[in-house]
Amino acid sequence: MRFLIWRKELGNMAGLKRLIAPIDDFSTDEIYSPLTDIPDSRSFSDKDTGLLDPAVRQFRAAIYAVGNGTMTVDEAVAAYGNIPEE
Repeated sequence: MRFLIWRKELGNMAGLKRLIAPIDDFSTDEIYSPLTDIPDSRSFSDKDTGLLDPAVRQFRAAIYAVGNGTMTVDEAVAAYGNIPEE
């Protein structure tokens, strides 16, 4: 589990899989290092835009409902597609 904590290991793992490292320092990756120059004011999350895929929104709503005890797993599966988003 240590690799979940150290930046170096996160960078190495992302580099091997050719993914963007889940850290804010891309300088160690030759492909994604240009992303380091993008100012924070020019970046945003998909949550900020509200443009999430409907299936992803339903999946998150189901997880939220089950996690908070307002639905069982079976109820969430049966209601998938019609679960109100909180």
